[in-house]
Amino acid sequence: MWLQFSPAGTASRMRLAPSVAVLAVVLAVIASFVIGRQSANAGSGGPILVASDNFSRTVHNGWGTADLGGSWTVGGPVAKSFAVAKGVGTITLRADGQGPAAWLRSVASDKTDITVTLGSNKAPAGSGTYLYVVGRNVAGAGNYLAKVRLKAGGSVGVTLERRSAAGVETALGPEQQVPGLVFDPAHPVRVHLQVSGAAPTTLRARVWRAGNAETAPWNVTAQDSTKSLQRAGDVGISAYLSRTAKNAPVVVSVDGLTVWSTVGSVAASRPKAATPTPTPTPTPTTASPEPVVDPPVDAGDAHRATASAGAAAIGSTRYLIPSGAIFVSPTGNNSAAGSVSAPVATVARAAALAPAGGTIVLRGGTYHESVVLSGTKALTLQAYPGEAVWFDGASSVAGWVPDGKAWRVDGWSAIFDHSPTYTAGAPDNTAAGWNFINPSHPMAAYPDQVWIDGVALTQVASRAQVAQGTFYVDASSHQLFVGTNPAGHAVSASTLSTGFTVTAPNTVLRGFGVRRYATSVPMMGTVRVFATGVTLENVVVSDNATQGISINGADGTLRHVSALRNGLLGIHANYADGLKVISSVASNNNTQNFNMAPVSGGIKITKSRNLLVTDSVLESNRGPGVWLDISVYNVTFTGNDFLSNAGNGLVGEISDTLVIANNLVEGNGGNGVKLDNTGHVQIWNNTFTRNNRDLNITQDARDQFNLSDAGHDSRQKLPDPTVPWLSANIVAHNNIFDNSTGNALLAVEDYTHRYSAAALKITVNNNMYLRASSSAPTWAVIWSRGVGDPAVYSSLAAFKSATGQESQSIAQDGGASSRTVATAQAPTVAAPLPASIASLIAQPSGIQHLGAWG
Repeated sequence: MWLQFSPAGTASRMRLAPSVAVLAVVLAVIASFVIGRQSANAGSGGPILVASDNFSRTVHNGWGTADLGGSWTVGGPVAKSFAVAKGVGTITLRADGQGPAAWLRSVASDKTDITVTLGSNKAPAGSGTYLYVVGRNVAGAGNYLAKVRLKAGGSVGVTLERRSAAGVETALGPEQQVPGLVFDPAHPVRVHLQVSGAAPTTLRARVWRAGNAETAPWNVTAQDSTKSLQRAGDVGISAYLSRTAKNAPVVVSVDGLTVWSTVGSVAASRPKAATPTPTPTPTPTTASPEPVVDPPVDAGDAHRATASAGAAAIGSTRYLIPSGAIFVSPTGNNSAAGSVSAPVATVARAAALAPAGGTIVLRGGTYHESVVLSGTKALTLQAYPGEAVWFDGASSVAGWVPDGKAWRVDGWSAIFDHSPTYTAGAPDNTAAGWNFINPSHPMAAYPDQVWIDGVALTQVASRAQVAQGTFYVDASSHQLFVGTNPAGHAVSASTLSTGFTVTAPNTVLRGFGVRRYATSVPMMGTVRVFATGVTLENVVVSDNATQGISINGADGTLRHVSALRNGLLGIHANYADGLKVISSVASNNNTQNFNMAPVSGGIKITKSRNLLVTDSVLESNRGPGVWLDISVYNVTFTGNDFLSNAGNGLVGEISDTLVIANNLVEGNGGNGVKLDNTGHVQIWNNTFTRNNRDLNITQDARDQFNLSDAGHDSRQKLPDPTVPWLSANIVAHNNIFDNSTGNALLAVEDYTHRYSAAALKITVNNNMYLRASSSAPTWAVIWSRGVGDPAVYSSLAAFKSATGQESQSIAQDGGASSRTVATAQAPTVAAPLPASIASLIAQPSGIQHLGAWG
C-alpha cells in the first residue's frame, strides 16, 4: 500500500498566524521548564495539553482552526474532501486508493499522548477502511503512527508503523485484532496512541468502542530507533480506502481529539494512602472526554451532535492541573498543607486554603460531604486526571437486628423534611392540577433513600407495611426498618440532604459525580447555584431524592452534564438569565412518581431570559422533556433530541420568542411540542414522530393584564410587553410530522373561542405530513376558527383547500420511510433555510432540507 502524506518543512512552519506562533513558543518554553525540573519535582508539573479539538464549528472546505493547537493543514490526493459540521470533522474518501491527511503543524513534542474518536458512515468492505493516527511526524523524515483497520465483518485490527518521507510503510509488529470489538457505523472507535522517548522511541496503542471506558491493556507496543525520527514532531489524522473496498464514497468522522505532551509522571505524584480507585496510567488520555451516549444508527448523514451529549464517564476526565492547586483526598488530613503529597480531607478546608481564582483538585474516591462555596472567591473544583470522584450523600448502615419479619437499626438520626411543595412546612396544593403528590405514590416527597447491594428499596408509610423490597423510617423512635434481609449484603442509606451550595460567582465544577442525597422539595436541588457565571462541566447528578440541579443565577453554563434518575426533576432554573445548556442529558427523572404538574421531568425553567438549549438529550423522563413556564423569554432550542418522555417533549407556557430548529422529537407520551399562550415562535426543520400530537398550539383565558394571574416576572414592567401571553406570530417550515399517536398531526385550538388561527397569525408551509393510513391519526390538522369549535381536516388536501395554508407541503398515507420521502421531495417542498436560522444550526443559508439533520 502507498499513501501520500505531505510533511511541511521549516518554511511552512514560519507562516503560522501570530497567535498560533506565540502559543507554540509558550508551550515549548513551558515544556522545557517542566522537563528540566522533573527530577526535582516528580509529578508536580504534570502533563501539558498542547492540542484539543471537539470540532464544534462549521467549515465547508478544510478543518479550520482547532480549539487548541492552531490551524489544521489538509493535503493529499483530495484536499477538498475535508469539512467540519454537526460536531465532527469529516474526511470523504471519494474513491478507493485515496488517503488524504490533516496535520496540526504547530504541535511539536517528543513525548506525545494522543486520543481521538474515529468512525465511518459505512460498514467496511474488501480489505477494509484504514484510519491513521500519527503521533510523531518529523518534516522530511517520516512519522510514527497507529494504523487501525476496520475489516469487513466488523472486526478491528491495529498496527504500529514507521513511515518514511516517501510513504513507505514498515510495520513495527504484526497486526493485532482488538478482542471483543466489533465496528459498525453507529459506533465509532476511540484510539489512544503514545509515542515517547528517543533511541529507542516507545510506541503503544489501544482501541475500544467510543462511549465505553478505556480498556486496560495496550493492544500493541513497539520500539524503534530510526535516527531521523528521534526528535519532536507534529501530529496528524488520515484515512485510506482499500482498492478492493468498492463502496466509495466513504465518510470518515473525527472527534474528541486531545494531544498531551507527557512531561513528568502523573502516577508518581499519587499519595501513598491509596483511594479505592485504580492507580491512573502514567499519561493522560483525554482532556475533553468522550461521550457516554452512543450515536444513533444513521447510514446516510453524519451523526447528530447529541451523540456526544452527557457527562464523560466518571474517572475519565483529565483536566490540566495548574501550579498552586490545592489537593483533597478522602484519606487526607485537614491539618495538612493541601499539596499533592499532603492533601487535606474536605473541600471546605481546601476552599479555605485556595486563593481567589484557585483550583481544588479531588483525588479519587468517595466524599461524604455537603459542600458550600460562598463569598466572592471564584474557585475551580475538578477531579484528578483519570480518577473517579463521587460526592455521595449515603452512608453504610450496620447493626441490624431481626424485628419480626423485618430488620431494624436503632438510633437512626437521619430524619428529613418531607414538605411536598417549595414552601417548607406547607401542605400540598389543593387546586386541581396543582397537587405535587399523586395519591398512588403518597411517599414521593419523603426524601429518605435506602439501597441493598445498590438496588433501591421503596419507602412505605408504616411499620406494618414493611415487606420484601421496602423500608420504613420511624422518626419518633429513631428507627430504620427494612423488609429485605441485610445479612451478607451492603446496605446504604441517605444521611445528607444537599451536595453543593454555590454562592460564589464564576465557580467551576467539573469532572465528578454527585449522588444519593436526601434533598427535600423546598431545598430546590442537590446541586444549588445562587451566583452568576457558574459552570458545571462533565458532572453527573444522579439518584437524588427530588431535584438534581437548581440554577438561580444569571449566565450559568451546563456543558456535558448528566441529570439522571432524580426523584422529581433533573434540572431546575429560575431567574437564570443567559443560561446555556450544552451537550447535556436529562434522563429518567421523576423516579418518585410525583404528578407531572406542577413540576416534573427533565428540565423546568421559569422567569428567565435569553437562554440556549442545544445538542442535548431529554429522554424517558416521567414528565416533560423541557418545560418553559411563567414568563420565559427568548430561548433557542437547536439540535436536541426529545425522546420517549411521559409528558410533552417540549412545552412553552406563558412564554415568548422561541426558535425551535433541527430537533428530533420522538415517542413522547404527550405532545411533541406544545405552545400554550406562547408566541413569536419559529419552528424550522424538526422531525416529529410518534408523539400524541406532533405540534399542538393552544390559547386559554389567562391574561397578562390580569396581574393576579400566576405567571408574571416581577422584575419586568408589568404587564410585560415582551411576553403578551398569546400563541400568536408562529411559523412552521420544513418540518416532518410523522405518525402521531393522538387524533391529529398538527393542532391549533383556542379554548376561549375568541381567536382564529389566522387572527393569531399562525403560518405553516413547506412541511411533510406522514400517516400510517388515511385514518390514523383521524385528522391531519385541527385548526381554530375562533367562534365555535375548531375545524378538523381529515387530509392535507382538504386543509390546503379550506385555508390556503401549506401550499407547498406534501402528505403521504403509508408507504416509504420519512427519510426516503424527505430526501426525494426536499428540492420541491422545502423552503430555503433563512440565514438567521442557518447560523444557529450550522447549515448553509438557503439549503433546502426537510426535517432535522443527522
